[in-house]
Amino acid sequence: MEILSNLKSFDPENAEHHTEEIVNGYINCMLACYRTIYKNRKNEDLWQIFHEDFEGFTFDIFKLGHRVAVRELREQLVMQGVWVKGPRGSISYAKTLQDCLDETTPAEWTEEAIKERNKLIQSTATDSVVRLPQNTSTQPFQQQVQPPQLSYHLNQPQPPPTQSQQPPGFLPAQQTPHQPYTQFPIPEQGDRGSTQAKLLTDLMKIYNNDDKKYGGEEYDILDVKLQVFYDCCSKIGLPVTQYYSAFSIMLKGRASNFYYDKLSGRSYDFQTMINLTKAHFETEENHQKYLSEWRETTLLRTISENPDKSRLECFELTVDKLQKVQRGLTKEYQYEHNLRDQVINACRGVEECNLALYKPSPTFEGICAELRSAIGTAMRSREAKSSFTTQLDVDDDKYEYGQYWTDRTYGGSQRYGGNQRTCHVCDKPGCWSTKHKWRSKVVRERTDRS
Repeated sequence: MEILSNLKSFDPENAEHHTEEIVNGYINCMLACYRTIYKNRKNEDLWQIFHEDFEGFTFDIFKLGHRVAVRELREQLVMQGVWVKGPRGSISYAKTLQDCLDETTPAEWTEEAIKERNKLIQSTATDSVVRLPQNTSTQPFQQQVQPPQLSYHLNQPQPPPTQSQQPPGFLPAQQTPHQPYTQFPIPEQGDRGSTQAKLLTDLMKIYNNDDKKYGGEEYDILDVKLQVFYDCCSKIGLPVTQYYSAFSIMLKGRASNFYYDKLSGRSYDFQTMINLTKAHFETEENHQKYLSEWRETTLLRTISENPDKSRLECFELTVDKLQKVQRGLTKEYQYEHNLRDQVINACRGVEECNLALYKPSPTFEGICAELRSAIGTAMRSREAKSSFTTQLDVDDDKYEYGQYWTDRTYGGSQRYGGNQRTCHVCDKPGCWSTKHKWRSKVVRERTDRS
């Protein structure tokens, strides 16, 4: 490649190389490499490349570079996933680049950093990029560097910088807006049969069912649908670098509208699209709502809400809801032991579950199996007892009807005219001595007469 064939070494320890023209030329040459050769390198990969390319650079060397060149280098690193803090107050671009070079690990991305990166990517008017002088043949590297022509979405040439903005010894370069490192060119006419277009078409066929798509609705969790997305992409062989171009295929409803309103055509990479979509739909309010339902879901509540269903069916509904709610909770609640403990708490107070809760299994699947067995056993015992009681009632009716049929038909023992008890006070049948107030006196008189 022309850039590599013309590039010579730059020695930071050689004082002869510490000139404004040479430093600007080296920075500009590295910018051309990052925008062409390394346009698909990003994040920690490009961070490592930056450390290798600028090894030995110091703050004083960066200060020799023109502000435009140093600013372009910083913004290019940020757009390709290497976070370099912006200038603040007395802190210059040279200082921020030197701080990045002194890092032992890549800096973490904050929400403010992501917003600044997105703003840089969205901007269609970029600053001028300096180019190396053509008239110095004794310098340690070839300074005539012309980046290869790339295919961009926008091909509007930017006006060259004014004379006051141009660093000494540099010519203004014809410039087009930089294409983000993950964006692929729009296929030319007649290129629709390419491999990439075919893979996207195959992915659309797999997503013919809306159940696999993410819509941003309640209980619709993006991480769950992303697992489906990754599985489908691996099946058709879509490379990871092209996931951003297939992101819209996995969306529906509100999520699809958000994509075309806020993400489409803005050259976001795949991870940025995911972060922005999550921030829009999966808010803290949703997490709190899921947490409340997680704590309030119980088997007793499910039974009261579904009186027409059996205990076993209500248990399955409870477990399914807890699993669904768990997906929307924070990371601390995403473990199996959290689900197991919540199932145990949800089943307390239900008589059929007491046997399984006496000594519960240590795993989620184990406790669910024990609860199903306990509930099923209790239901079968209740049904058998109810059937036995009903049969006894029928048999008793038959026995009583057969036993007293003769008495009811022929008047019982009275049909023989005797053996009916009489009161020993008044000698009347059907009367009792306790009914007589002066029964003792009457008894004495009857005794005396006899």
